[in-house]
Amino acid sequence: MNKKSSNDKSIPEDSVRNLGELYRNGSYEEAEVLALSLIEKFPENVKLHQILGSTLKKSGRLNDALTANRKTVSLFPDSAQAHNNMGNTLRELNKIEEATGSYRKAILLKPTLSEAHLGMGLSLVKLKKDYEAALSFTETLSLNPDSALAHYHLGNISKKLGNIYEAEESYKKVIKLKPRYAEAYNNLGIIYAELGRKPEAEENFKKAIELQPQLALAFNNLGNFLKQERRYYEAFTILKKAIELDPDLVEPRMKLNEVSAKAVPIWHLSMMNDTARNDAYFAAIKRAVEEEMLVLEIGTGSGLLSMMAADSGAKNVITSETIETISKTAREIIYENGYQEKITVLNKKSTELIVGEDLPRKADILISEILSSEFVGEGVRTTLADANARLLKDGGKVIPESGKIRVALIGDSPEILNVTNVANVRGYDLSKFNLITANKINVKLENKAPFLSNPKDAFDIRLSEPNKVLNEKKILEFEANKNGTCVGIIQWMSVKLYEDIQYENIPGNVSSHWSTPIYLFDEPIKIRVGDKVSIKAYLGKDSVWFYK
Repeated sequence: MNKKSSNDKSIPEDSVRNLGELYRNGSYEEAEVLALSLIEKFPENVKLHQILGSTLKKSGRLNDALTANRKTVSLFPDSAQAHNNMGNTLRELNKIEEATGSYRKAILLKPTLSEAHLGMGLSLVKLKKDYEAALSFTETLSLNPDSALAHYHLGNISKKLGNIYEAEESYKKVIKLKPRYAEAYNNLGIIYAELGRKPEAEENFKKAIELQPQLALAFNNLGNFLKQERRYYEAFTILKKAIELDPDLVEPRMKLNEVSAKAVPIWHLSMMNDTARNDAYFAAIKRAVEEEMLVLEIGTGSGLLSMMAADSGAKNVITSETIETISKTAREIIYENGYQEKITVLNKKSTELIVGEDLPRKADILISEILSSEFVGEGVRTTLADANARLLKDGGKVIPESGKIRVALIGDSPEILNVTNVANVRGYDLSKFNLITANKINVKLENKAPFLSNPKDAFDIRLSEPNKVLNEKKILEFEANKNGTCVGIIQWMSVKLYEDIQYENIPGNVSSHWSTPIYLFDEPIKIRVGDKVSIKAYLGKDSVWFYK
């Protein structure tokens, strides 16, 4: 019999039982005191030394635990468990190479010690030796099929290697063994997302969060899933939580930026800060709105126009916004500004609004600002035609009432050429690149636009009539009023907001949040004063185009 373990039976049973209970209950200080006192009486008992090392490790005193483990190994060099415990402590101290050495000794002494195979696998994962780690986890499971940790890491390796079905099975086994293993649900959610099993992916991400509300990675993965599903408001909230839980996680910050850009395009900010636009709208709203009026606004945005209407005397303002992120934020803004009693924000398309449900009756006045840089790019014609027909009372007022799409020939100033054309760069001819670039660009001009003709009204658009929206084609004839190189057609808009209140964003003359569309010719043309240029113009339901 081994001398170093021959006196196990001489230790009082109640002392051993008390020591075990203290360790299991987390009373590590008391367990340490009792273990030391027992070791003093029974210095050759390997289990006491092992429990002391484990107690110190559990209490977070890793260096003290390592000292205790080293002493245990020196006293009991043939104890596989002692070497395994040493490996566990070394691994916690991130001394991975030394840890693998301890696990090898443990396995050599006792090949059936599943804990040592598991520890070896965990160390090899840190060393990025996936194939060897997988062998260790497989061996662990051959000895202990109920090792959830081995199944979990084997699943991770399978996922990393692209064996997603094997990974799925591994995570399912983990959950069967440990139904509260949050990380397994999180990773299973990733697998289902890759497989296109969307409901299961979402369910597993949410289960991971339910089980471990501090698991930032699960919030990140759920947020990314919601982003891909275009559920932007939910994604926004979830990704913000991921960052709150782990400020050093970079991925949710990048995803949050993508979500914000899609849900709330950055041009909203310059639109809100557009003084000329705001002044024109306020003047129109102030003149048109009367007391006791019911106002319907389409496109809430920040709620600015609705608050203008409330301040102008409207009894009740109902405003609709399709983007949930924006509508919820608008409610908060309206509440903070004290207009919650007068303004109701609906997260619905205006085409889905129903009189008698969403509106108590047909509106007295319809306000919108859903104009794009091209005037018609945001469904303004079809949206307002529907609203005029269904949601506005006969003879009701509309802001804006109408508008004109205005165009002119545009020349080749340095500012224009810089964003529309490339030619010779440091002696290299790059002009062929112009052949593969877009024919229409939106620019922000700092300087006065180099017009080569007088402007023309390409299309007149009525916004205060329930007419059927029709496509239109025409040819516009321009006469050059300057000599120069004409690169194409420049477009802007003139809007009649209400009665004689007008707004026009003449390129380079007016500071405007709307960008300026330029439609490029296939090749620039030289023109002289008096030359005629024919341009084809097309107006669709929600688009406009010009070409030579």
